[in-house]
Parts: sequence; C-alpha cells; structure tokens
Amino acid sequence: MSDLETEILGRMRSKIFRSHLDVLVLMLLRNGARSCRDIVRFVDTKFGVQVTVGMVYSVLYSFERDDLVKSELRQQKKFFELTDKGQSISKTIRDSYPEISNYSANLFHTLLKEINWQTTS
Repeated sequence: MSDLETEILGRMRSKIFRSHLDVLVLMLLRNGARSCRDIVRFVDTKFGVQVTVGMVYSVLYSFERDDLVKSELRQQKKFFELTDKGQSISKTIRDSYPEISNYSANLFHTLLKEINWQTTS
C-alpha cells in the first residue's frame, strides 16, 4: 500500500469513527460508569484514534440533556452512567447491529457500483 493510500485510509477511518463517537460512548457506558478521560483513553488504546476531551464531553452533555446519562462527582472526577432510557436505547442499537451493518455495507457497495458504472460509460 502506498503512503498516499495509507494516509487516505487513516483519514477515512478517523472520519467514520468520529461520526459514530456518540454510539461508541453510549455502548461503552453499558458496562458501567466512566469518566470522560476514561473514554478518551479507551478510544486511543483500543482504536488508535485521537479524540479530545471536548469532543467526548460534548457527546456526554448532549446525552445528559436528553436524559440518556446522569453524572456524579466521585473522587473529584465526574462519572457518567446510563439512565434507564439510555440503557433502552443502547440495547436497541445493539440488537439492531445486523441491520445497521448491512445498511452501511450496502451504502458503500451502491456508491462504488455507481462510480464504476459512470466511469465505464
């Protein structure tokens, strides 16, 4: 793979990841309360993607406004955990994984098919 391909693939992975950050945070909180820094560390360690504390706080505060998470101060750190509503939504997302995955794959497949069709005409 060329340097350009590696760079482009890295950028695409990062964009895709960041566009799904809210889902990732919601699913992470299914395993229990976490601080913002815990989430940032997890993302960096498991996925090698740099997200800022501000990006994660933005997601968490949005969830808090929508009553998907509640926060609690522990040992001078703010921890976030899912509410019943957040648990229900995360379960629905988890249970819908096959449909979500198929939709994403079909989206890219259709796009590539359309591009190939246009270049061969």
